[in-house]
Amino acid sequence: MTIRVITPSVRSRRNKLRDQLQTAGLSMADAHQRVYDAYPVALELLDAGFEIIDEVRQAPRQDRVDAFMAEPLLVEFFGEATRVRHVNNVHRRLEGLRDRVERGFTVALKPDGKKTPLAQTTGALNTTRVRFRLYTRGIRLDIWDLAALINHEIGHQWFKDQKLGTEPVYGTQAARDLARYHPRRARKSTENYEQFCSAAHIAEGLQSNRDDLEVFLAA
Repeated sequence: MTIRVITPSVRSRRNKLRDQLQTAGLSMADAHQRVYDAYPVALELLDAGFEIIDEVRQAPRQDRVDAFMAEPLLVEFFGEATRVRHVNNVHRRLEGLRDRVERGFTVALKPDGKKTPLAQTTGALNTTRVRFRLYTRGIRLDIWDLAALINHEIGHQWFKDQKLGTEPVYGTQAARDLARYHPRRARKSTENYEQFCSAAHIAEGLQSNRDDLEVFLAA
């Protein structure tokens, strides 16, 4: 596992990033550390989601679709499953995402611009080199949201963001709507995997882990 955090090579952009971080009460070292702190949290979120789908996947083949449909969170974020392959696809993709996060990644810290997102993945899909940009707004997220964002961006190794109409699918409600109206696309939506794992983490009674970590990081 290797986590690399790099800063802009151009001095003006590096200074701009430093100034934005200072305004938020953070140093450049703080920004690096936030990524390192978020890494194990990202895995914890993925493990929470994977535990649910893995239990379903272990059901006898003839019972697998029913087991999937009996799990409210799976239906909420991936919609109706009518075939065993629908279940297997969610399992395989979430397992692949977890394995890819475990192998490490590179984060390029960038200053905010006028219309920059929280983070951005660039380049082709299905590459062995996992790298994404993390902007100041993303760096400032609380550790759990930053961890979820990491999972989302690494999910772009396989999938582009889905849309409902002309609007990108971002957020819990949009992910639910995609699952309800377009289950096939929901199973290919990195936002849906992100939202599912975050919801699973809370549903499995791990909320106290969030509170304890926030107290620890604030100390």
